[in-house]
This record gives sequence, structure tokens and C-alpha cells, in this order.
Amino acid sequence: MSFEHDIFMGYAPAAGQENQASTDWTLKFCDYLSILMHRLYSRKPVFLLHDDLRVRQSLLGESYEAAFSDTAVFVLILSPEYAKSASYMKEVDEICRTIYPSGNVESKHPRIFKILTSPIAAEEQPECLRNELVYDFFEINRYNKKPVRFDLNGSGGPEIRFWSKLVDLAYDMTGPRRAGPRYWLLRL
Repeated sequence: MSFEHDIFMGYAPAAGQENQASTDWTLKFCDYLSILMHRLYSRKPVFLLHDDLRVRQSLLGESYEAAFSDTAVFVLILSPEYAKSASYMKEVDEICRTIYPSGNVESKHPRIFKILTSPIAAEEQPECLRNELVYDFFEINRYNKKPVRFDLNGSGGPEIRFWSKLVDLAYDMTGPRRAGPRYWLLRL
């Protein structure tokens, strides 16, 4: 199956300084994922970013369903703030309805990959995301017990823990579970 977009990056839109920092983190995350995928598979994935989808909707009148049907996998960045955003939850629901039209979220070939930048209790997460693969891009500070998102702005680039998680994500998106009719990176 051929898709126009390899990866949809879902994140809440920037609406303040804190959300702008989250958006900037997400854009760097995409850059690093693209670099990693290129090194692993000699091809950069085609991303559809949340903000690009908004532009396509306003300029081209493209629906969620049309864009999501033409996307292979979905990487959704979920934070406590995003979980409370009505527009973000609407987008997540639309993704789930598009790729799980029968409502059955059990799949041998997952297409949704959940990124957490801080801990979120399962009951606070959207119901359709609760059973999806999760990648924690944070750690709990051992002194003050507060979550700390992996830093992507260090002088030497991202720390090794970030790269380790990112490699896990890249292999899970393309690994042996992907063999079969939905093997989206076949064209890589």
C-alpha cells in the first residue's frame, strides 16, 4: 500500500510560550527522527505535521479523513496540557475513527505510536490511545521527583537516552510486526 505521507506528527498547536517550547521540541524531534530514518533506511520519511494539516484544511479544504487515510503511521505527542485540549482530542478521535473504522483498536500492525513528554495516568488519556505503544521521552528527577523532558538543545545535541528511545520508535514503526500488507516502509 502506498501512502502520500509516511508519518503524521500530532501535537497541540502553540498558543503560548510554554506551548511554543513544546512545538519547537516537536519540530526538533521530527528532524532527528528524519535523520535517523535516513541513516537506517537510506530515505527520509515524508511528514505531515499538525500545523501543515491545518493549512491544508484552510487552503485546500482537505478533510481529516482524507489526510489520515493517506498516512501510514501516526506519532502523537501527548502531554497533560494536550490531553485537555478539545481541538487536539478531536484530532485524535478522528485519527482513531479513520484507522479503526470498526472501533476495534486491537491490531497486529499498530499505526499509532504515543510519545509522552511527562507522565499521564491512563484514565486521563484518550480512550482510543490507552492501548497504543508508548515511548517515554522524559525521566523523573531523582531529587525533586518532577518529570524532566529529554533535552534536545544540549551543546552536543540530544542526550543518549533520547537517541535510544528514538531508535526504539524507528524500529517499532518498521520492524518485523510490520511485515505483511501494511508494511508501510516497503518503499524505503
